[in-house]
Parts: sequence; C-alpha cells; structure tokens
Amino acid sequence: APSPAAAAAVGVPVSKPTSMTVGKATVTDTMPEEVNEAVLAILKEPIVIPSYWTNNSEKAKDLVQTSSKVRLAVQELMNATWRGVVTKDRSALAGAGAEKKVQHFEVVQVNRNENAKTYLDYAKRRRQIRAELKEEDFLDRVLTSQANFEDLGANVEGANEFFMFHGSKPSSVTNIVSNDFMVKLAGTRRGTLYGPGIYFAESSSKADEYADDDKSGIYRGLYAMLLCRVTLGKSLYVDEAFPDGKKLQDACVGSNATHHSVLGDREKTRGTYREFIIFDNNQVYPEYVIIYRRAEQE
Repeated sequence: APSPAAAAAVGVPVSKPTSMTVGKATVTDTMPEEVNEAVLAILKEPIVIPSYWTNNSEKAKDLVQTSSKVRLAVQELMNATWRGVVTKDRSALAGAGAEKKVQHFEVVQVNRNENAKTYLDYAKRRRQIRAELKEEDFLDRVLTSQANFEDLGANVEGANEFFMFHGSKPSSVTNIVSNDFMVKLAGTRRGTLYGPGIYFAESSSKADEYADDDKSGIYRGLYAMLLCRVTLGKSLYVDEAFPDGKKLQDACVGSNATHHSVLGDREKTRGTYREFIIFDNNQVYPEYVIIYRRAEQE
C-alpha cells in the first residue's frame, strides 16, 4: 500500500486513522499494536473495593478505627517525612508571639475512611490516567514512597499514585471524608499560589502548617491530618517563584489539558517544601484520618 504522502500525490483516497475513546484515553489504529493492547488491558481491569477494608460492600460508608500496626505505620511515615523547616506560611498562620519552630508529632488515633462510592469514582479516574501515562512521566524521589505499604495498602504502579498529607482539624475531617474535596474552597486558608486546586504535601511538617486543633470537645488540643491517595498522573513541574496560577489550572483542566497535576518546587526556589496540586476531586481519595498532638520530642 502506498504511504499517505505517495497516495495523495497520485490521487488515491487516503483513509483516516480510526480511534476509540474509553474514558479519557484514546486508542487509535496508528498506535503500535503492543501499545494498543497495553492500554486496552488497563482499561479493562476490574475495579474492586480494597481487600483490607473492614466492609467490602459497595454501600460501605464508615470511619473505621485501625489497628496498632496501621497507627505505627502512619507514625513512621510522619517521622520519616518530617523536616524542621519553618516557612512564611507557618509563621503567618501561627500568629504574633506564637511558637514558630516545627514540633514533632505523636499519633493518637488513625481511622480509615471506607467510603465505597468515593473510592470507586477515584479508582476509575486512576485507571483512566494510568492508561494515558507514558514511562517518561513517572515520578521518583517522592518522600512518601517509603511508606509501609503492607499495612497501609499498596499504591498502584504506573499512575503516579502516592500517599500525600493534607492538614485539617478534628472537627472538619468527618465532612471531608464524607463528601468530596471541594476544589472551589481549596486555598481559602493556604492561598492559591499554583491556582485554585487541592493542595497536598509529601512532608508531614508541611501539612502540619495548615492543621488546627479543636478548642473544645473530645479532641481538644489535638490536631488532624489526612493521609490521602493522590493520583498525580502527568505532573507539570514549576520552579518559578511567582507562577501564573490560571495558566497552571488551564493546563490541567478541560479538553485541552496537557497535564493532570502541578508539582510546585518551593524546595528549589525557597529552600522549603514541594507541593502537589490537583484540580479534579476524583484524583484524590482521603483514606486515613490522623489525630495527633504536637510534641517537643520525636
């Protein structure tokens, strides 16, 4: 058969490549056969509730207190990702005259969010992104990659899925895990340097900047943090000191999106922390609710 260019030159009709779209992943007949098969295999993978959940029903919607092994795994991950770096955000949020140094964290309680509907929506989006991702898009050197996956549950390879921290307070976490993260509300406390998305940290000490304690009730004096599964997909790397948040959002949202998330490297530009931002609620699953106290010693 003549090439498209040769066929056009002699007036032979040239057929256009056919394509099939499944989710947001497009499979075309111009792809190498092995790529087509790999993408289709991913899109056909079944989505199931995690086997380690207490309730494997598709109607599950519970906060379940975890075992001491899970609590220890969370404590170890918070310790391993802790850094004693004080940022302007921590100083500003602490208020005048408040302690500015980064304290260590003592985990008091860990609950697992077993919300089947939210998880299944998340897993479907993760599968779509995994089908779109190329090997050159894979991230490494993410601090939470050292998590104890045996006790916390493994991350899915090939999707840039990682555990990420998100600071909160005890009285708020129930609302967060019962409902989707609200992108339109993101940044009301932390700012929107990289656009109005949902912000995550690979470091427990960064997430702690935005954690609050309850002033009354059973969690008085305790703080809360979420340990979430986040599918970053193809991340847009940004090391500018003052990025254009609207452009970053546009790169990740809509039919012309080129990326799935933003990686803001403040560690490079300011010597502080890297931040990870998504703009789609279905790219995050808040799996663990961490109740902890700030302590002087590790």
